[in-house]
Amino acid sequence: MKFRQYQIPDKVMITGSVGVTHNWWEAWLSNPWFCWGFGSYLALNVGYYTTALLLEYALAHGQERSMISYGVFSSKSHRRRSSLLVHKEPSFAEQLSGSLWTTAGPAAISNAMLAAFLMPYVIPGPYPTLPNLSWLELVCQILAFLIANDFLLYWGHRIQHESDYLWQFHAEHHRISTPRPLTTANIHPIDGTLQGGLPLILACAWFKPHPLIFYGLIVVRYGENVLNHSGLDTWWTRALKGSWFVPFVRAGVNHHDRHHKMSNHAKGATNYGESLVIWDWLFGTLAKTDLRYREDDRLVNITNSLKR
Repeated sequence: MKFRQYQIPDKVMITGSVGVTHNWWEAWLSNPWFCWGFGSYLALNVGYYTTALLLEYALAHGQERSMISYGVFSSKSHRRRSSLLVHKEPSFAEQLSGSLWTTAGPAAISNAMLAAFLMPYVIPGPYPTLPNLSWLELVCQILAFLIANDFLLYWGHRIQHESDYLWQFHAEHHRISTPRPLTTANIHPIDGTLQGGLPLILACAWFKPHPLIFYGLIVVRYGENVLNHSGLDTWWTRALKGSWFVPFVRAGVNHHDRHHKMSNHAKGATNYGESLVIWDWLFGTLAKTDLRYREDDRLVNITNSLKR
């Protein structure tokens, strides 16, 4: 898929703020450290914190009643306060600082530097100021990218449960059985690279999107990741995720929420995928609705009922 080079006709001079913006954008695209490095770093934080703050606002203004409950483990406020872990969960402040460290710290910077170094070889420039794609081509490229990214994420996630060595890193995230939007990224840097950075870079290398499209895909991917950790299962979260329209293909918020509630262990976990149900179905890791979980030597039914 080729991009058409953006050219200014002869004897036409762009002046004023439009010209300044055009020149600034061309300079941005010509510098890989800005184009692929800082651009992806900025898109990550915009997607993550914009979604997280909006969801935290929704929780603080009446949407808490729509949080997923687990039968006898539900509290009066319908928050999922019960923990299926034997160790103490980190405090909200600890989770928030961990998320900030992940999204803005060494791991995010390293992934951005990796993208800045690799992408110019994978997708050689120069890049047009805007992608030259029809609407159909744009939709197909976005869908293909997200499908490939979720496939790579599935295995980047699953391998950390199956490997005793990698589990020690992923276990940091599973200390939280009841995640919330602003603490989603409370993960180890290696975990963040295997589930976030590498899948995005590899999918980008495969489908070669324009940098502007790549930024949008990062915003969508990390925004969805925050939504998956919100615990909110409402008509509007199902509509945003698409699970309302294709429930047997698109994973809802409850898909990953069940993973946190029932798979806080290394091997034999379920629901590894985040965007799609199909990978868990194909590889035999899709959780059933009547799963049971042992806590304090008692078997208790885990349900996905909503209490309003």
